[in-house]
Order: sequence, then structure tokens, then C-alpha cells
Amino acid sequence: MKSDCERIKNIIENVVNKNVVKDLDKTSLITEGILDSLDIMNIITAFEDNFNIEIYTSDATAINFESIEAMNALVNKRLKEADDNENL
Repeated sequence: MKSDCERIKNIIENVVNKNVVKDLDKTSLITEGILDSLDIMNIITAFEDNFNIEIYTSDATAINFESIEAMNALVNKRLKEADDNENL
């Protein structure tokens, strides 16, 4: 099974329809112009579908989508939240 980071990288590559950069881990995706607002909305949809989580409107910030690490943190936060809600 792929790690969450690998799944996130695959989603990004699919959203932008190409292998954007060789090392996504060290790339500032928004600052370097790789992702725009439409890409972020498509990534949010893909995260919701692939990870079975809800990404809130308030999550759609440049900080949360600037890097793979930031997106991984957001996904893990929402996964934990979804798990906590199931255990109520």
C-alpha cells in the first residue's frame, strides 16, 4: 500500500496532467506557480474521494497546499478527525 505522501504526489501529478518536477518533496508548489486555485480545488476533491475525508473551505489556503508536507499534515489531520468522529 502506498504511503499518504505517495498518494498525494500521484494526485498532484494527475491534477496537473504531467510529471511536474522530479522532487515534489522539496518544491514550493504555489510559490513556484505549479499549482493555481483551480488545481487546489481539484486536489481537494481528489483528497476527499481518495482518503474519504472532508476538506473544509477554511482549509483551502496557500499554507496548506504549498508543499507535500503541508498537504500530508492536512490530510492526516482530517483523517484523525474522521476517525475520532467514528468513535463517538
